[in-house]
Amino acid sequence: RPAPASMRAPSGADPSARRAPLNTSSPSGVSATLPDGPALTIRGARAHNLQGIDVAIPLGGLVCLTGVSGSGKSTLAQDVLYRGLLRQQGEAVEAPGEHDAIDGAEAITEVSLVDQSPIGKSARSCPVSYTGALDPIRKRFAAAPLAQERGYTAGAFSFNAGNGRCPTCKGSGFEHVEMQFLSDVYLACPDCDGRRFRAEVLEVQVEGTEGRRASIHDVLQMTADEAVAFFADSREVVRRLEPLRAVGLGYLRLGQPVP
Repeated sequence: RPAPASMRAPSGADPSARRAPLNTSSPSGVSATLPDGPALTIRGARAHNLQGIDVAIPLGGLVCLTGVSGSGKSTLAQDVLYRGLLRQQGEAVEAPGEHDAIDGAEAITEVSLVDQSPIGKSARSCPVSYTGALDPIRKRFAAAPLAQERGYTAGAFSFNAGNGRCPTCKGSGFEHVEMQFLSDVYLACPDCDGRRFRAEVLEVQVEGTEGRRASIHDVLQMTADEAVAFFADSREVVRRLEPLRAVGLGYLRLGQPVP
């Protein structure tokens, strides 16, 4: 579909003069103040519905791209800008959307794309495994007196492999029931009742800094904030979970599925 009139280059206009307007007004009608400093300038973006536009994006602030559906927001941000910056940094990426140049890229040291793609590849993927905090937590359980007495290693406290996980659900905590004409149904595992591990493994507990004791299932039920408080004496666990809290995701449960 055609691009909005505000993003079209005038017929016969000098290419160097084509520029998409930068709206600096807020919904309340108060003008926003752009930060002083460098900016990224995309020149001649013409991928998909973009028709040879120039766009200046100031650095040092939160910048939003707005527009009606199909106006080229995702194309400009992802296809042109993101891939174009990676290409300038020597990264192997898909061909960027068509454009003439991106000026000011020397001010960027690293570029990341945060989208809605799932970070996990299986139903057992969860924040504690994704952040790497599960490894030091499993070692903590393996060092518990009862675990030492029974000869449990860190592998006994893994829900991805080993003999410690529930053999029925294989550590997922639920059963997947395929429905022919309806959405699939997930039911709590009848053997472990959603706890993921064998009953004897759940008997092993560790003590937190506040004197509270918890099994590996109890830990997986904790939020990142609760786990940081519980394992406050473990620098490695806190270091692995701190990024979640830093971006406001401290409310996520450690064992919450993420696919």
